[in-house]
Amino acid sequence: SYFGNREIEEKKYKDGWYHTGDIGVWNENSVVTVLGRIDDMMNVSGENIYPDQLEEILCMNEKISDCIVTSVPDEIRGESIVVYVLKKDGISLEEVAAFCSDKNYFSKYKRPRFYSYIEKIPVNSTGKKQRTLVKEMALEHLKNGLLKKL
Repeated sequence: SYFGNREIEEKKYKDGWYHTGDIGVWNENSVVTVLGRIDDMMNVSGENIYPDQLEEILCMNEKISDCIVTSVPDEIRGESIVVYVLKKDGISLEEVAAFCSDKNYFSKYKRPRFYSYIEKIPVNSTGKKQRTLVKEMALEHLKNGLLKKL
């Protein structure tokens, strides 16, 4: 909750306005397209990448019913992309990596470096993916050598 929490209020409210953290673009017809949240944005080699975009492309693969994308620190690139795929779908991590290597789907800088399975994608009460939990999990998995680098 923000109410009564001065530290969070100072981060979220500026000049009397509440800042949601959503990022979007305005086209020539004044239509706004929300790209994602600033908190979720990943920066790989200076390029901003939004996990929702990658998840949408990954789920185009008929063997992937759902996935969640996050990142881990990378000394060279800033961040490296991690993909967690629902385990029950019967797709190998090598198949996921091959799909991500298809230049028709992913630009080179958007290709994940690490892959793993997940039993269940954590969501909040409104059904939104809990990216913070998965990011923490990915850091732990990286530290313990549980992510597959492909």
